[in-house]
Amino acid sequence: MAKARKSTQSAAGLSAQVHRALREGALYVFGALAFILWFALFTYDPADPGFSQATVGTDVQNGVGRVGALVADLLFNFFGRPAYLFTVMVFYLGWMLYREQKTQQALTRMDFALRFGGFLATLITSCALSTLHFSPVEFNETAGGIVGQVVGNSLESVMKLLGASTLLFMLPGSA
Repeated sequence: MAKARKSTQSAAGLSAQVHRALREGALYVFGALAFILWFALFTYDPADPGFSQATVGTDVQNGVGRVGALVADLLFNFFGRPAYLFTVMVFYLGWMLYREQKTQQALTRMDFALRFGGFLATLITSCALSTLHFSPVEFNETAGGIVGQVVGNSLESVMKLLGASTLLFMLPGSA
């Protein structure tokens, strides 16, 4: 009987059922956080108080409230339109934790590091391409934010628009 009990418990001392419930809970929590982040970004109003500006009005138009206005302002100023990629990444993190139970294959730190590196490459190149090709209407910075402005304009000054765009399109595919 003692052997049967040992085999149903994981290395952390949790039963398989509790382990599965925690992974499902992580999927739900990260899914909810991704939706809240998406809603904060979707209801962004440049007139809301944020890190980039101080307003005298206390009326916040963001659907998530003052915290949503601050987060959206910060993400849009640094990353521009590609800030929506953060919602995908938050949900994907929950999905990775959930899928680990289905595959019965533990994800290593290297797996997480490589996936994070791919996300970072996609984010930076998306910001740069947004700066080079989209209108900055409704943004304090360019459509790619500060990151896109630095990377995109630097590459454009060295390679011109066509060379910079070609390089930026090829980088995420090789990551």
